[in-house]
Amino acid sequence: MRAISPIARYGIQLIEAVPKRGMDSTGTIVEYTDRKPVHAQFTQGGLTEWEQLEALENFDFSGLPEGVNPLTRVSVYDTEGAVAHLANPKERMALQALLDERLEHLSQLFPSEFRIVAKPAAEKPWPGYDNDPITKVLEIQEATGISPEKIRLYEMERPQPRATLIARMVELEQQGQEEQITVAV
Repeated sequence: MRAISPIARYGIQLIEAVPKRGMDSTGTIVEYTDRKPVHAQFTQGGLTEWEQLEALENFDFSGLPEGVNPLTRVSVYDTEGAVAHLANPKERMALQALLDERLEHLSQLFPSEFRIVAKPAAEKPWPGYDNDPITKVLEIQEATGISPEKIRLYEMERPQPRATLIARMVELEQQGQEEQITVAV
């Protein structure tokens, strides 16, 4: 999940480290925590095209000096990137789910400070695409020259993506890149 903020380098605590009390080995009552707090530290740059549009449509940038691009103020936080350092896939998925849930909750409490931005759905390559078998998709793609990347991205978002079709589109994309390199040389 990704979130954007109109505040440069915005930060918010997502998970609190709740203090507990207990006795140490000497019998002294001490305060401790089971985990560290987790902070969402938004960073500037790296905005996708749809995040830029979302920021310009939904944030108030009044008060900026004339000539200053408001997008230079926008910062972004990505929960997937925040947990990428964890080696254990189960831990990574569990923490990301928790961060996503907290970020969603806090975005409702602080709507002027940051908002969740979902990636827009890929555009359907042509009207009857969903009902076309793989052979027909390949025929139409070859005949019309529709971008293999467009077909691949849409296919990957379908409820039941067709792996063989995705693999073929990847092959076509790679062939296209190789041809561009050959022509450039």
